[in-house]
Parts: sequence; structure tokens; C-alpha cells
Amino acid sequence: PVMENFYKRSEGGRELFELHSRHMNQLEGLMVEQSVYCLMQWFKSPGEIEILLHDTVPHHKDVLNIPTRAYKDLLLATADIIAGSIPGRNNVEKALWTELCEQLLNAVEHSD
Repeated sequence: PVMENFYKRSEGGRELFELHSRHMNQLEGLMVEQSVYCLMQWFKSPGEIEILLHDTVPHHKDVLNIPTRAYKDLLLATADIIAGSIPGRNNVEKALWTELCEQLLNAVEHSD
């Protein structure tokens, strides 16, 4: 579901995955796993995630020609799927999830 969401959200996203992998399913799984990890660890260890982003975002952009926007789109696609599991009446959790996503996207932007 994350990749389906990503491909709808990210113009040219599917082509980027096709270009960079002969084993697209493995690459997709790895990228979703990394996105979930960043989202789940952000509040617990933001410094660790910032280091990870400072290593990976420029590499994706400069070496692989993957725009920062695609990186953010994958995080948002992952976040959307997870957010869909939050009960509709749980406004505190929804607000916290929105805050987490905003902070993480800001960190991606500043990693570029």
C-alpha cells in the first residue's frame, strides 16, 4: 500500500525505482522499511535520524539523481498509511503524528 500511495503521489517515482533496480520489489521493501524506521524513531532519537538523512538524502540527490521531493514523497506515503490506522476520535494521536511528519520533513529539507 505504501508504494501504491507513493506512485500516485510522486511524479516519475515509479521510473526512479525502475531505473535503479533490477529487483524492484526488494528495493521498494528496503525503502519502505527505512521510511518506517525514520518515522518510528524520530521522537526517540532525532539525532540518529538526522545523521541518517544527512548521509542518504545528498547521496540520493547527487549520485542517483533522485530529487529530495521523491524522498519526502516516500516518507509521506508511508506516514499516510500509518496515519490511516489512528482511530478517528483520537485527535491527540493525530496531532502528534502531524507534528512528527512536519519535523521529519523539515529535517529532510535541511539534509539537502
